[in-house]
Amino acid sequence: MRPSYKPQYQATVENNFNRQQFLDPAFRCQPQGVPRVGVPREIVQTPKALYFFYVQYENNNVFRAIPTDGRSHTKDVDAMANGDSVGHWEGDTLIVDVTNLSEDTWLDKDGDIHSSELHVIERFTRQGNILHYAVTVEDPEMFTKPWLPKPITVILGQPGEHIGENYPCSERSTPHLATDDHH
Repeated sequence: MRPSYKPQYQATVENNFNRQQFLDPAFRCQPQGVPRVGVPREIVQTPKALYFFYVQYENNNVFRAIPTDGRSHTKDVDAMANGDSVGHWEGDTLIVDVTNLSEDTWLDKDGDIHSSELHVIERFTRQGNILHYAVTVEDPEMFTKPWLPKPITVILGQPGEHIGENYPCSERSTPHLATDDHH
């Protein structure tokens, strides 16, 4: 299921889908951004924050710091790929509210774009060694209604396992693309 775009954005999204292998910012070592970055590979919790660690395309470490001390979103900061996140607990579910997301990212590998009005709510629920991840994506500028991508369920690693550091991304493929094949 893809987002429902207003008519004036549909041609751009279709072009991105058809030319994804040439246009996808992630292929040029740009950050995937929220929500595309998905489920973290490791989570560290402290009394006032959570830290999410990702391995993006298996060659680029990414992290997010999520305050859980009741603070509001930071005002007057530059938009970033992972935006400005604040979290709180509702029972066993961590709710992460994300705003101030850069327009330079795609929502997924299919070329779905967004405006600076993007607002993402992430829900993380752990049940034993299973983590459920659900997202609600709103963009009143571009979407006709909120988008709810298919929830993701992952099996967590063993206690004490940690992700390793990877080499930085080095884009070398784009000049060598010979066909329009993608995905």
